Amino acid sequence: MEIKPATKISALLKANPAALEAIASINPHFEKLRNPLLRKLFASRVSIADAARIGGCPVETFFEKLAPLGFTAAQNTNKAEAIDSSPPAVLPLFLENLPENAFTYLDVRDKINTGQDPLLEILSAVDSLTENQALVVLNTFEPTPLFQILEKRGFHSFSQQKEENLVYAYFWRMSGPGVTSEDKIISDAAADFDLVLEKYKDHLQHLDVR
Repeated sequence: MEIKPATKISALLKANPAALEAIASINPHFEKLRNPLLRKLFASRVSIADAARIGGCPVETFFEKLAPLGFTAAQNTNKAEAIDSSPPAVLPLFLENLPENAFTYLDVRDKINTGQDPLLEILSAVDSLTENQALVVLNTFEPTPLFQILEKRGFHSFSQQKEENLVYAYFWRMSGPGVTSEDKIISDAAADFDLVLEKYKDHLQHLDVR
């Protein structure tokens, strides 16, 4: 199977279940994939590039670990591409100027460790934010797929490593020129449809009417 940074972890596991052991050996964070519930939660949302960022390693590490299993990197892939896992040293100006009571904190570590999906709880929390508030999601790693989902819904994001197993992920509403109400409606609709597809991905029927 030919792979590239955008290849989903679920595609790797489907092509060769032995990829699970190879990925788990890269970083302790990936041991969670051994849990069937957590594997279902993360594998379809996380690409090789996302996982490399979470693990703080280059995508080349994944290509090297997967090569003995018959996976080959796409020829136009820059295998030496490094993933910078170091967050900026300071908070964005918007967050820096917010008073402490404008932050809502949501700790999802226990929920993830018990195999539960915190996405709906997070979506409910961000949807309740005003333009002068921010949500802080506490997790053990940087939730890269969540950044992508919420950007489509009109939110900025920022992550900060607080300690070894504690990452703060900040989310706040986009505002200012370039983001119109019509753009936001279209973005929200697309994101909602993506969520529906994700929720029912194991129960879809395809009908070719050509």
